[in-house]
Amino acid sequence: MEPESSSPPRVPPEPDPATLLGLEHRVPMIDQGSIERFITQAREQALGVKDIKRRWKEYAEAFARMEKTVRERGREAKMKEEESEIKRSLEGDVIRLVLEMQMEEVVAEVKESMANKGEEMKREVQAKKEELEAKEKELGLTITEKFNEIKKKEEEFELKRDEEARDIEVQRQTLEVKEKSCEELMRELELKKDELEESHKELSLTMSEKSNEIKKKEEEFQVKRDAEASEIKEKRKSLEVKEKNFEELMRELEVRKQELEEREKELRLNDESIKEKASEVEKRKQEAEAKEMEVKMNSLKVKEKSFEEMMREFDFEVRKQELEARHKELRLFGDTITEKSNEIKKKEEEFELKRDAEARDIDVKRQSLEVKEKRSKELMRELQVRKQELEERHKELSLTITEKSNELKKKEEEFQVKRDAEASEIEEKRKSLEVKEKNLEAQMRELEARQKEMSLGDETIKGKANEMEKRNEKQEAEAKEIEVKMNSLEVKEKNFEEKIRELEERQKEHDEIIKGKVTELEKKTLKQEAEAKEIEVKINSLEVKEKQLEEREKLLELKEKELANRSNQSKSRKRCRDEFEPSFLADPASASASTSRAKRRETHKVACIDDGTDEDPETYCCPDADFNNFNTTMSSFAVGQIWALYDPLDHMPRYYARIRKIMEPKLRVGVRWLEPKQTAAWNKKPAPIACGEFKYGKKTTSKHLMFSHEMHHVRKKKKSITINPRKGETWALFSGWSRDNRKQQKPPYKYDFVRVVSDDLDSDDGIGVAYLARVEGYTSVYKLGEQHGVLQMIISSDEMLRFSHRVPSFELTGDERKGVPAGSFELDPAAIPKDCLKVLKVKQEGV
Repeated sequence: MEPESSSPPRVPPEPDPATLLGLEHRVPMIDQGSIERFITQAREQALGVKDIKRRWKEYAEAFARMEKTVRERGREAKMKEEESEIKRSLEGDVIRLVLEMQMEEVVAEVKESMANKGEEMKREVQAKKEELEAKEKELGLTITEKFNEIKKKEEEFELKRDEEARDIEVQRQTLEVKEKSCEELMRELELKKDELEESHKELSLTMSEKSNEIKKKEEEFQVKRDAEASEIKEKRKSLEVKEKNFEELMRELEVRKQELEEREKELRLNDESIKEKASEVEKRKQEAEAKEMEVKMNSLKVKEKSFEEMMREFDFEVRKQELEARHKELRLFGDTITEKSNEIKKKEEEFELKRDAEARDIDVKRQSLEVKEKRSKELMRELQVRKQELEERHKELSLTITEKSNELKKKEEEFQVKRDAEASEIEEKRKSLEVKEKNLEAQMRELEARQKEMSLGDETIKGKANEMEKRNEKQEAEAKEIEVKMNSLEVKEKNFEEKIRELEERQKEHDEIIKGKVTELEKKTLKQEAEAKEIEVKINSLEVKEKQLEEREKLLELKEKELANRSNQSKSRKRCRDEFEPSFLADPASASASTSRAKRRETHKVACIDDGTDEDPETYCCPDADFNNFNTTMSSFAVGQIWALYDPLDHMPRYYARIRKIMEPKLRVGVRWLEPKQTAAWNKKPAPIACGEFKYGKKTTSKHLMFSHEMHHVRKKKKSITINPRKGETWALFSGWSRDNRKQQKPPYKYDFVRVVSDDLDSDDGIGVAYLARVEGYTSVYKLGEQHGVLQMIISSDEMLRFSHRVPSFELTGDERKGVPAGSFELDPAAIPKDCLKVLKVKQEGV
């Protein structure tokens, strides 16, 4: 029996060696069904990740829309606040004017009628003073107390809000710590896996020496195993990629959370700014009322002084003595005395009538004071209403915070339950692994005992069977690890969905808060509009009185303006440009010897008149400016100055010349042209250059050169001059200018007008400019405005050729005429193309 069992054939038949050894239960194989299930699960998870990304994009778009709406509403609120501040300032000015007018009238009436009522008025004034002082003190105390209470409540609310934010951050940190602990457990499992692989390698080395005879079958099995291993590795890689994508999504969520928190802070700051503005408005009202009371007190003091002076002038006792003396003297003239007595009676009746009228005026003034007291009481009531609104808001915020804290606690409890379940599952899997390891050790001992009893062939078969079992066990372990990873991914997906829900809830809460603020702002605007209407009614009533008082002053101003307008209309803004034919050019020899500037003029058909030529050029007319005079005379010139002249290409002032001499009797000017050193050939024709470094060129003397304005320059070298835009100047830019696209820079040119904001060319930033927009209804009035979707921009040193020419301008204050914007600029019409002017059709006259 022993030789039969110990001598099996070396080439086994078709049956599996595991069946011969009775090891069917130890050779579990991965069937295709489990692999397909795994693949379907992976696909479902990939689809779930895609859905999450799609939801995230939709959420980002919705959030961007909400940001736009919030910004627009904030801008509207700011505009309304500014309008309300302007209206309130106008109210204060109007009230002051009215008070001054009323006080002047009262003083005039009191001087005539307070001779007999001095002592009574003094007593009444003192009583009123005391009453007003007491009321002012009471109002001041009540207002300060209410402001202090509101500030205390705001501070308490901010402290509570900060504490709740800290609690939320602590809870977030605990959640992050828990996630890190889960990741550490996963790492420990991977380390154990590596240890098992190392032990497997050691066993394979020991068994490789004994398995030389069955290498062919092992190679076939290894080929199958490698194919399966490659598939598993690919699946692992795909899972790792998914895990990385999931981690990136989590990071993005954290970044978005931080952004939301920052936006919450911004909204809080906006709320605080609104509250501060409301407090400032209330303070201004109180200050205005206090100023009114001070004005009244000063006027009463003035009345007292005037009354004392009147009493001194009209001493009743002196007059009585004089009347007695005269009565003694004039007893003889009884008839005359009776007539005079009748006249005195009539005057007394007239005086009594005047006194009654004055008493009525005093009653009217008392009623006005009572009305003001009622207004102060109404203001106190409004303050109480606002206080109640603030308390209600505080209650609502506290309720929302408690609800959020409860929700966070519930989520933490759910997370802890899930974490405990996962930990229990991991412990069970560890125990199962330990049991399997013990079973493997027992099996190894049994196999060693059988190997000693069996022959060498049986030993090789058993070794192969053990290797197959180990490989199957490894495959099972890998499948289990994949299942664990899949479970972890599902847990992370659930956490991601929960966080998305939290974000959606926060967004809803923000929307509700924003809606509440918008409604509050709308209510405030309605109140302000009602107040503005009342103010307009008052202003209309006061304008009639103001017109009556200001008519005498305006007569002189109107006469002066009429004289100025007539003088301006009499002057014609005719500015000559040199437009001569080539016959007036210099000879070829002089042209070849001249510099590049002279050549450039020849290509543009521009000529400079020499000493011998005195022919008049054609005249070019442009409209007058509305408010300022841009004309220059011979007295404006001085030797050594740099002036801008008009380019005949499009009649814009971009030629430069230095004044050498001035001959006033002959009305001639000797100049020397400036030529740019750099070149800018946009096309075959030379391009105009208005900035940079210039050198001296040809000299000429003429009386027909048309100068525009003086240019500020810097002399860095003896034979060169630099001209660049300065801060506060107005310049014209070539519209659509580009260094790359040269076809755009062709005449006729189009221009944009800008105001130079900064002129630091030494820095890397360049020159800062702000665009100007035309104000309709005027010839050449411009204000700061948006052009091509841009308000301001920086022009680098490489783009200085974009500047076309400087445009002289004056800043307007807004007092020149009704409707003129304050801070706008009036530009020289002669430096602006006809298309940009109010008068589109300008006649050209030839002299």
